[in-house]
Amino acid sequence: MISVLDPADEPGNGSIAVTAVFAHLLGNVRDVLFDFDGPLCDLFAGNHRLARRRTVRMTRQIRALLIAHGQQPPCLRRRNDPHELFRSALDAIGTRRPALATALRTLLERQEVDAAEKTAVPTPGAHDLVVWLSENGVGLAVASNNAQAAVEAHLHRTELVDRFRPSVVGRPADHRLMKPDPHCIHLAMKRIQADHDSCLMIGDSLADVAAARAAGIRICAYSPKRSKRRRLLAAGASFAVGSIQALHEALHATRQLTAPTASHCTYRSH
Repeated sequence: MISVLDPADEPGNGSIAVTAVFAHLLGNVRDVLFDFDGPLCDLFAGNHRLARRRTVRMTRQIRALLIAHGQQPPCLRRRNDPHELFRSALDAIGTRRPALATALRTLLERQEVDAAEKTAVPTPGAHDLVVWLSENGVGLAVASNNAQAAVEAHLHRTELVDRFRPSVVGRPADHRLMKPDPHCIHLAMKRIQADHDSCLMIGDSLADVAAARAAGIRICAYSPKRSKRRRLLAAGASFAVGSIQALHEALHATRQLTAPTASHCTYRSH
């Protein structure tokens, strides 16, 4: 597996070596899966302090719900992580408290939908990349640990929902199937009839990398932070980019390069 960092950040620099790397990595991409929070938008975005306040508030609301139902909130590795608290709480109660489990799922979904409708900021370059891929016949899907309703709310706001229908796969009813389990990736690939060899995922977390590797597909690690890109590469990402625009440029340049020699392989429309 080829791992690159600096070349991926500047795919249009004209280097023959870089061109060869991207031709290998991207030359046969016919389907693209997006994680949601990160590659498509910053779900809890805006002023950093306000975003942090929102996640703190979300975590506190989940803790309050647990306490109201007589359940001691579990300890977390990160104090204010609503997803970790959600999963740990469901692990703790198992099948003993179905009403509480339903209340937890409902609360987290409501929190995410609220953020998608009010504060989510599109990731720079994501809209243009989605439109370009769609118009070039690339199959598109979302595979996310966030609620499907939240993903669809954002796609409606950004007028991209028709580019993904009916291939938005959100958080499963069974929290144990959330990434890093590859369940949502397998389901998304099935919906767009994607082949493993020609499918690329775009993700920004260790869970995304683990899920993509378990599913047997390539993954582009996205993060504006160089240190995070290094961590994702170390975890097994195929390559990394510091911006979605960089990936767009790489895909565009690679398609221009490979189209004349691979005219028998056309991008398909789903």
